[in-house]
Amino acid sequence: MRSQDKKKERGTIRKIFGSFLNRYFLITLGIFLFVGVPSGYYLSNIVEKQFVESYTDSMLTNVETVFEGQLQGRAYDEVLEGEELESFEFVVGKYIEGESVSKVKVWGIDGTLLYASAGKKGIGNARDVKGHFKEAVDGQIIKEVEGEDVEVEGDQVGGEVLEIYYPIHAADGSVGNVFEIYATTTPIMASVRQAQTALAGFLVVIFVGIVIVGQIGARMLIKRNERLHALTKELEHLADTDGLTEIYNHRYFQENLTKEVSRSARYKKQLSLIMIDLDYFKTVNDHFGHQTGDIVLKRISATLAESLRTIDIPARYGGEEFVIILPESSAKDAIDVAERLRKTVGELRIKAGDEAVSVTASFGVADFPTCADDEASLVAAADSALLMAKSKGRNKVCYFGNLSETVVSTDDVEKLFNRLRHANLITVQALAAAVKGKDMVNNDHDFHKSPPETVKKIASVLNLKDSEMETLTIAASVYDIGKITVPDEVLNKTQPLTEKELAVIQEHPEAGERILQAIDGLELILNVVKHHHERFDGSGYPLGLKGNQIPYLARALHIIDAYNAMTMDRPYREALSPEEAALELRKNSGTQFDTKLVEKIIEGLKIEAPVPIDNADKIHSDTA
Repeated sequence: MRSQDKKKERGTIRKIFGSFLNRYFLITLGIFLFVGVPSGYYLSNIVEKQFVESYTDSMLTNVETVFEGQLQGRAYDEVLEGEELESFEFVVGKYIEGESVSKVKVWGIDGTLLYASAGKKGIGNARDVKGHFKEAVDGQIIKEVEGEDVEVEGDQVGGEVLEIYYPIHAADGSVGNVFEIYATTTPIMASVRQAQTALAGFLVVIFVGIVIVGQIGARMLIKRNERLHALTKELEHLADTDGLTEIYNHRYFQENLTKEVSRSARYKKQLSLIMIDLDYFKTVNDHFGHQTGDIVLKRISATLAESLRTIDIPARYGGEEFVIILPESSAKDAIDVAERLRKTVGELRIKAGDEAVSVTASFGVADFPTCADDEASLVAAADSALLMAKSKGRNKVCYFGNLSETVVSTDDVEKLFNRLRHANLITVQALAAAVKGKDMVNNDHDFHKSPPETVKKIASVLNLKDSEMETLTIAASVYDIGKITVPDEVLNKTQPLTEKELAVIQEHPEAGERILQAIDGLELILNVVKHHHERFDGSGYPLGLKGNQIPYLARALHIIDAYNAMTMDRPYREALSPEEAALELRKNSGTQFDTKLVEKIIEGLKIEAPVPIDNADKIHSDTA
């Protein structure tokens, strides 16, 4: 018990001193040490100087009485002896010498010592006429305090000594002698020390008063700052947190997504984003009421937050939509997390009165930098993947870069357009590459890289301008994006298509154009994408344009696409050689392809290909 009492007592003392030794006290102490102490020392010296000055003035009054009254302005030119010495010593002893004066001397103006009250040492000898003595000879009264334990003509004088040089004037007013007095300041030092002690005490009282007042003010300021800090933290929490679900809000999500994308780009790290939408949530509100809907949202939010890492950032995106930032996570990691959360949400039974409410959720996943290279595009990609998850029947996880089983209906093209409005070219190219993965018959991922080698080779022989080269290269990377609206069974069908299936296929260029309209800066490629399936004889689609009505770059892309398809392996045949492919191009020139472009490309690629006999005249005519 005693040990505990001692610990408690030490803790109390530590707490008291800890609260006392705060920042304000240390600042005040520092000011006192660096300003107060030197100031006190300066004031103390002033006090001492004032006492010495007062004492000196009193001493000089007696000296003046001797020389102006008793000695009647008499000057001496020889060593004082005999009656003259006795008369002088009488006057000096009566009016000047006493307990305070230790020694009196009389000097000639040439520096000869004429009289010394304490002993006769040095009388008759001369000194140098310089310094204070010279000033006295010139008529000035000199007074100076020497340090402690001063030696005066071989005798040790204790304490500080006041030395006075007083000029003695002759009857004609000139200086005839110099009167030198050594007086101890001991009688006044007690008063000086008393005054200095009082001054020091006064300064300490002021310091203590300032500290006490300051401590009271400091404690008040500390408490106020603590309240302000707590209030600031609370306001920051409220500003970053959704009021209903108590997870992060949309503003906080946007700020941190920008930071995480920037960090991932700087350190070459992966970053994934998951967007979540509760399925048919309107039904929950309509059937159970909005209060129950709020309970569901809170429970879902808590479940999401509890199921993630501490570095992950879950937020309410709006309504029944949520979003999760997954730093340093690959697309596979994010897909696994989304699948786990999908199952967890689907298994929840949320009490609402006497009933238990269950909901499902759809998940869209996108990653940086595969699907997007900035935060707006990443959100657009994840949102587009979420749309696809809903298109697949909801309660699904869909990754933006893996759409092999996804079909966007024609009605959903407009929704996809709206989601991609904030994306950029990288995201659209990623989507186009994913769509190309759906086409198992004509799949060629290399052709959708930017820029593909086939496009560069062929475009180089067409002598295109830089802007045309860029347009053709971009168009080649995204031209089949509209096939996202074509079902897999139609896209990969090897038998002849029905009229209905053919109509579905022929809609994809216009769907691609509509999707690409969402991206700023792609205006020049829209016509290329829209018309790359037009045939030179007018039998193509979507508008049946003919000859030069078809945009030049669309005609070129049509040839590039066909040549590339023929020189790649397909499930139903092996790849053709460049010569065989060139022969096929020539066979179809004038009907499917622009004859002049075909010949220019074949010539530019330096392909030795025969000319079909039945097309020889046509080729010659068209290229003339």
